[in-house]
Amino acid sequence: MVSSKREVDSCGTRHFWESGERMRITLQNCSDIFSVQLASALSSVVSAFLCTSSQGWPLIFYVFGAIGLCWCVIWCLIASDEPSQSNRISKAEVIYLTKNCGAGKKKDRPAVPWMAIMTSKPFLAALFCQFTNNTQGSIMQSFLPMYLNEQLNLSLKMVGFIIEWRGQVWSSL
Repeated sequence: MVSSKREVDSCGTRHFWESGERMRITLQNCSDIFSVQLASALSSVVSAFLCTSSQGWPLIFYVFGAIGLCWCVIWCLIASDEPSQSNRISKAEVIYLTKNCGAGKKKDRPAVPWMAIMTSKPFLAALFCQFTNNTQGSIMQSFLPMYLNEQLNLSLKMVGFIIEWRGQVWSSL
C-alpha cells in the first residue's frame, strides 16, 4: 500500500527511469490513445460475435471479465512499486536505479492547491466537455446497435463492424 507521505507519480516512472527519459516513457506508457482505439476497435466486433453465439449476450460479460481478471493477476505478479521490490531486475540494476533515478529519495513539494484547481474556469470547462462527450458516447453505444438492428435490419455482426468504424472515425476527429 502506498503511504500518503511518499511521493507518487501516476505512471510509476519515478523509480525506474532516468530523469532525462521520464517524459518520453511517461507519454509512451500513460497515453491511452492507442489502447482506447484498439480496445474500441476489437471490443465491439468481438462483442457482436459473442452476442450471436449460442450463449447470447451474457457471454460478453464473462469473456471480458475473464480477460480483466487475467490481466489483474498478471499485473499483481509482475508489478512492483520500487526497483528494490522487483524480482525481475538484477541487483546491479537496482543499485543503478537507486543511485541515478531517485529511488528512495523524498522531495519536499508544495501542497497542491486542489480548491483553486477544482473551481478554475479551465478545469470546469474541461470537465463539462468530458462529461458531454462521455454522455453522447454512452447514448450512441447503447442505442445505435438496437436502432441498426431493429430499424435497418442489419445483423448483429454487421452492427459490430459499423460501431467499430463509427468509433474510429469519430475519435480521430
